[in-house]
Amino acid sequence: MRTTIRAFTLIEMLLVLLLLSTAAAVVGIQIKGARDEEAFRSASLAFLERVRLSQELMMLGQDVRLEVAKEKGHRLKILYLNGDDQHKDILVERGNLIRGLGEVSFYNETEDQLFFDDLKLEFLSKGALMPKGWITLKKDSLEKQLYLPGFPAFLAFDRAPKEMNLNYTSEELYPHAL
Repeated sequence: MRTTIRAFTLIEMLLVLLLLSTAAAVVGIQIKGARDEEAFRSASLAFLERVRLSQELMMLGQDVRLEVAKEKGHRLKILYLNGDDQHKDILVERGNLIRGLGEVSFYNETEDQLFFDDLKLEFLSKGALMPKGWITLKKDSLEKQLYLPGFPAFLAFDRAPKEMNLNYTSEELYPHAL
């Protein structure tokens, strides 16, 4: 008895290739989405750290301006306004380029104005003058909001003013700075 070994037909092979390529496309799309989410999360945290650093330098007596400029990403630069170069070695003079953010906007509650991408936020005189409003970071469907209460406070994303304990004193926030 002779048994014949039947080979795969061309249609069967094409069907297998179609299934494999479909599976690879679905996995590729999910990987790209996860990579974009991580890039946005990382850029958002870098942005938050720069805002926190500006606030902390202000509490040390340094008048600073945080500038955000859109150029191949967003460049964050901290400028010293009162000529004291004591903390200059902490920062890169050119500013830090943060990629992964699509749009940066600031709603100034004091002036009832909305600013996009090129921002200048000033932190002056140990908290006597600070920005008050919402910073919104966006990229596609991702969004994070940062509320600046207008005085020194712990800053975190997506915390509404009602959730923030706004009744503490400066001594509770910065006991060693005063």
